[in-house]
Amino acid sequence: MKQLINILFLLPYVFFAQVGIGTTTPNPDALLDVESTNQGILIPRVALTNSTNTAPLSAHVAGMIVYNTATTGDVAPGFYYNDGTKWATFSGIKRINDLLDGKSDNDGSEDGSSVFLGIDAGTSDDLSNNKNVGIGFQSLQSNSAGMNNVSIGYQGLRSNVLGDANTAIGDYAGRALDYTNITDNDNDFNVFIGSKAGDSDFNSSKNVYIGVSAGGGDYDPYTSTGTAENKSGNVFIGYQSGYNESGSNKLYIENSNAGSDNALIYGEFDTNILRTNGTLQINNPSSGGYQFPTVDGTAGQTLVTNGSGTLTFQDIPNPLSNFSLVRASAAEQTPTSTYQIIDYNAESFDTNGEFDISTDTFTALYTGYYKVEAIISSTYHEDGGTGPRELAISVNGTKVSRVVFNHTGNGRLVRQISDIIQLTSGDTLNIVVDFNGDNTIILTDGGSGLSHLT
Repeated sequence: MKQLINILFLLPYVFFAQVGIGTTTPNPDALLDVESTNQGILIPRVALTNSTNTAPLSAHVAGMIVYNTATTGDVAPGFYYNDGTKWATFSGIKRINDLLDGKSDNDGSEDGSSVFLGIDAGTSDDLSNNKNVGIGFQSLQSNSAGMNNVSIGYQGLRSNVLGDANTAIGDYAGRALDYTNITDNDNDFNVFIGSKAGDSDFNSSKNVYIGVSAGGGDYDPYTSTGTAENKSGNVFIGYQSGYNESGSNKLYIENSNAGSDNALIYGEFDTNILRTNGTLQINNPSSGGYQFPTVDGTAGQTLVTNGSGTLTFQDIPNPLSNFSLVRASAAEQTPTSTYQIIDYNAESFDTNGEFDISTDTFTALYTGYYKVEAIISSTYHEDGGTGPRELAISVNGTKVSRVVFNHTGNGRLVRQISDIIQLTSGDTLNIVVDFNGDNTIILTDGGSGLSHLT
């Protein structure tokens, strides 16, 4: 009876104590403490079929641990635990596919497989040698067989399906109307750098957009309003550059959404047009360069520099309007002093109205060079003196050119002076004779016109 009572008193101890195998002092926090220096624990060995199939178990049981012996599907020999929905390996992360938000090839056999990091990145990729890189939430999500694409950013190139060799860096860059039921099937060779760069491009190719919202367009994915753009061969550089451009083969360098008439630089590759909508300077005008005008001139004007770096459109001087042409003739004249302005009594022509016949004075309207020619002719003269005579051209009262002559006897006398004279606008010119003190009648042609000024 005493032995039975002792056993009954021991039962509670056995039921609630830790179990130790190979040790008499099991860890108090362990239900089972196994110690050995030369033996191990052999847990059940099973042949799994894949990570999602329960077989050979009848159901997923969270916490179940097995050693898989099979190589099939997506499982390989090794320890696995069940998380309640699938089998997971104990071996840790071996490849991108083992990440919840990563995707690449399944077995590492595809040397050109794509690499995706981010929730839903590359969801539709066919796991072949597409050589794509997608980093970011839903980056390249719709891409199935498109190759050589790089997308870094939130929803970058999201709806690209078959497009090749695209580069998108920035959130929403090149996402191509991903909020609609349209999918982009021909989006090749584009470069989109900047948040929302090329955001509205659909079936576009060979574009280069650099800048936030460059080529972004007016499409609003949240309201499904605006226009999807189908364009190619564009280069847009700057914040919102080419934002509203719907054509192809265009160049925009601008820091706003300005159109072709207001963007700083605009061009057309197909027509070889390059336009600046600002002031064009060649070097610095303040230090030896020059600046072109910003407005066009009128018909017939020419571009003229002021010598200080500024170019302007100006009228071309009419050579005929600045051409002075005068002819005046003289009749009989009797000198009253040794220095005498020839008195002309008739004008044949005066194109600019520069000759005043009342004062026998020519007043230059323009600065320049003038051909001056004067002839005196006489059929009678008295030569009572012995000194030289001269015929001269006088400018502002000073003789600047002259011819000197002597003569005796009567008969026709002809003397001539011809020279090129530099005049400034406003200068006065006269033809003078000087007889060195003689009082001689020199002109008696009676208006024949042989004595004249041209």
